Amino acid sequence: MRFHPLQSANPSVNLYRKLVRPILFRCDPEWTHHSALAIGGLLGRSKLALKALEALYGFDEQSKRMNLLGVLRGVSEAEVLKEMEFAPLVGENVEELEPPTSEELRVLRHEIDPTRAIIGKPARS
Repeated sequence: MRFHPLQSANPSVNLYRKLVRPILFRCDPEWTHHSALAIGGLLGRSKLALKALEALYGFDEQSKRMNLLGVLRGVSEAEVLKEMEFAPLVGENVEELEPPTSEELRVLRHEIDPTRAIIGKPARS
């Protein structure tokens, strides 16, 4: 199937281009920016969003299905699959993903998001 250059096979992309983007581009840029940060901050504290980060997913072009590529160390493949509402493809070698290193966390917290707008507040000690 061929698509127009501005059309995507992904319905979410088309929804963004045809509905969301025209609305956002009519709004004040500061409001749009602050709203996006607020939504990101809420998602960063959402149990559902955090659950989604326990695994790494890919997309199988042939079957057009999501596939499970890896799970975070300490989380089992079965736990991830139990939380999902559909069954992704699962390969023979689901990789165990290492948690971020101290240096990676430092870069995220101090260079990428120093105001903690998206990553969230530091854990209390």
